[in-house]
Amino acid sequence: MRTQAIDRTLFIMQELGKAGIIGRPDEENIAILCPFHSETAPSLYIHKSGTAYHCFGCKKSGNWNDIAEFLKLTKIDLKNKTIIDEPDSEYMTVTTCQLVDRSIKNIVKPVPARAWKGNWRGLSQNFLLDINSFLWFEPSTLGYRIVWPINTFKKTRGWLGASVIKGDISPKYRNFKGLSSTKELFPVDYVCNHFKNLKTIVLVEGPFDAMRLISNGIPALCILGTANWKSEKSYKPSKKIPILLAMGIENILCYMDGDDAGREANELIFMDTSKFFNVAFFPLPEGKDPGDADIEIIQDMVYFVDVKFGGFFR
Repeated sequence: MRTQAIDRTLFIMQELGKAGIIGRPDEENIAILCPFHSETAPSLYIHKSGTAYHCFGCKKSGNWNDIAEFLKLTKIDLKNKTIIDEPDSEYMTVTTCQLVDRSIKNIVKPVPARAWKGNWRGLSQNFLLDINSFLWFEPSTLGYRIVWPINTFKKTRGWLGASVIKGDISPKYRNFKGLSSTKELFPVDYVCNHFKNLKTIVLVEGPFDAMRLISNGIPALCILGTANWKSEKSYKPSKKIPILLAMGIENILCYMDGDDAGREANELIFMDTSKFFNVAFFPLPEGKDPGDADIEIIQDMVYFVDVKFGGFFR
């Protein structure tokens, strides 16, 4: 057993992430859902030093080490700014957890990332695990992101992340360094593996939009943001088009957000892709996005695709 100097706030947040618990820090404390009883709103507060915690729901009190023992996490030497660290511990110091594994060329991989636990924004845990979702603690914002590898034709092209709690950290989405955002779509391999004989694809702006549609049986890919369809300076077709051609796609349904950026992206994609594919738009009300799609909209989309393109599949 050995000790290792730490920043306690970062350490506690990262350790909580290992147990799939999201911490919400304020000036003095970290609020979490109490692991000792069932609740839907955080009532347990851990002092950032780790020296004390109190749950206003079940009235339990103690220090970080009590929580760590219960959740089988790493304890802190409360007399010193160190952790009690086993030689095989996966804990990373602040210097190294910033953060990256550059083992795949110059692709940045968020580390350490843990397998996702629980539902997220209406998507089930089983679906999120099937699509390779991970939980990652971001030291620079003291927040958590749900992250995914961008796997295209069985190769990892980069990593993408989103804030776990809407509005909690900025930016909402993060494309990790090394990801060529103007060349990739998400989630290509998942769509290829789960939708066979595909001829029609729905293109949306963000990863949640794509996953929401996919979870409802609609084959969809996100373009990683409207600004990433292609470089503003490029007069050549988007470098995403070869992926769609390699997938055997014949028809594209553009389903961008219902704002100015979304409408501009629809027009740009139409001009860029109409030489290669049959292209149509599925309009959204002002201020809405595909992540808001309910079962009625899904049914309307299926009907639209049947009429316009003869369906999604050959």
